[in-house]
Amino acid sequence: MQQERGDDEAVVFSCISDSRQTVRAISIGREQDLADVSDETLRAWLRAAPRIGRLV
Repeated sequence: MQQERGDDEAVVFSCISDSRQTVRAISIGREQDLADVSDETLRAWLRAAPRIGRLV
């Protein structure tokens, strides 16, 4: 089930080759289509995304 909670979506960055790397997340607007986002934009989002802790 998908719930809509506002006008933004989240992009979560996780390193699949090194699980010790901190997970990061950033909120983006719904006008962004991830299939059309450039690599440079993804890199900028990764740099801007704050680290998040483990959810338990």
